[in-house]
Amino acid sequence: MSNTTSGLSRRTLAKGAAWSVPVVAVAGAAPAYASSPTKPVIEVSVVPGSGYKQPGNKCKPIFKGYRVSFNLKNTGNTQATLTLTGVDATADGQDITGESTFAYGFVVGGKLVKSVTLEPGEVVELKLGFSNAPTSEGRTLEGTIYYTVEGVAGSASFNEEAKEPLC
Repeated sequence: MSNTTSGLSRRTLAKGAAWSVPVVAVAGAAPAYASSPTKPVIEVSVVPGSGYKQPGNKCKPIFKGYRVSFNLKNTGNTQATLTLTGVDATADGQDITGESTFAYGFVVGGKLVKSVTLEPGEVVELKLGFSNAPTSEGRTLEGTIYYTVEGVAGSASFNEEAKEPLC
C-alpha cells in the first residue's frame, strides 16, 4: 500500500498560521482607530439673499444696523463651539464697525451672543446682527466675520443686498 499526501504537511500549515496571526491582530485594531474622535469642524456659509436693514429701534435687539444669516454645520463627530472673534463690515462702502458702541453677534433668544455650540451633525441657520452702526441706510452689506472653532481660527465673507427689514 502506498502513502499519498495532499501536498500540505503539518509543518507547512504551522508556518502559514504563524504569518496569519499578525494580520488578524492588525485587522482587530482597525475599528478602534476608525472610531476615534476627529477634530471639531464647523462649516460656515452665508445664506444667499439674507441681508436686511434694521433701521432705528424697530427690530430689537438690533438698533440701527443690519443682519445677514449664516448656515453653521458641525461636520465632526464631537460637540463643537464656534466663537465670533471679530467682524469687518461696510454698507455701501462705509465702515459700519468703527463706532465705540458697535455690537455684533448671533441673534439667539432676543439677544446678541458670541458663541454657539453644535452637536455632531447639527445644522443651524443663525442671523448675525450688527447694531449701533453709524447708518442703517446702506443698500449693499459686505464684509468678513472672524471666528474660532475650539481654538482654530476661520473666517467667512459676505456680500448681500440690504433689503428692507422683516421684523
